[in-house]
Amino acid sequence: MEFSASTPPPYIEQPSVARSDTAFLRQVFGWMFGGLVITGGVAAVLSNTLSHEFLTDTGRPVFIAALILELVVVIFLVAAINRVSAAVATTAFMFYAALNGFTFAFIFALYTTESVWTTFFVTAGAFGAMAVIGWTTKVDLTKLGVILIMALIGLILASIVNIFLA
Repeated sequence: MEFSASTPPPYIEQPSVARSDTAFLRQVFGWMFGGLVITGGVAAVLSNTLSHEFLTDTGRPVFIAALILELVVVIFLVAAINRVSAAVATTAFMFYAALNGFTFAFIFALYTTESVWTTFFVTAGAFGAMAVIGWTTKVDLTKLGVILIMALIGLILASIVNIFLA
């Protein structure tokens, strides 16, 4: 098999593809970082502004409504992501990030600061490790998608049951 000077062999990775993948991942991580900043900011402001009594006792129906609204927003985004404009998708994502911060304020009122930070660092470390594995592995990880979605649905259902049964 011969290759001309204008077409490189297929086993040599094209730099433009690598650059576009890197740029795309940089954008994804940038959006996720922005969403986390919004979530953390809203949670910090609300947990310092709202009364502890509201966050632990009085506001329980509000917390449950916010959790349900989070699920509705996620279902909307998943169902409509290919049909909505970028502005609508961005607004829905930012709304979801702020709503997440709202629900986190309730969680922060229930647990110690130490346990919240410990959970944050463990989760951030796991995410970092998964990002490195996903970036460097040559194995196709898409086959895990269905299994992981089923596990996520199971965890969500267990969490909802746990809310009501404590």
